[in-house]
Amino acid sequence: STAILNVNNLRDVDTDFAAGKKTLAVRFGKRFARWEYLFCVVAAGLIPSAMALARGDHQFVLLTLIILPFLIKPIRKVFLREGVELNEALADTGKILFLFSFLFALGWIL
Repeated sequence: STAILNVNNLRDVDTDFAAGKKTLAVRFGKRFARWEYLFCVVAAGLIPSAMALARGDHQFVLLTLIILPFLIKPIRKVFLREGVELNEALADTGKILFLFSFLFALGWIL
C-alpha cells in the first residue's frame, strides 16, 4: 500500500513542490521516488514468502509470488513516465495490492 502512495507522490511531485508540500518525492527527487517504488513492490512480493520459508509454516503464503510478473508493467511505467501518465501505474498498483492481499490471506488460512 505504500507503493500506491509513492506512485501518487511521484505523479504529483511538481505540483506538490509548487504548493510547498514536503513528500519524500519532493524532498529527495523523482529518481529516489522511482527506486522507492521498486523497493516497495518487490519487497512486498518477496518478504512474506521468505518469512514462510524461514519459519517452515504457512507455505501457501508462497502464492503471493504470483504477483511478481504483474509488477513488470507498472514498474516500467514508473521509470519511464511522468505526471498524469502515471495514473495507469497507480491503478495497476492498486489492483496488484488487492491480488496480493487476497493471495496472502488465502495462503495464511490454508
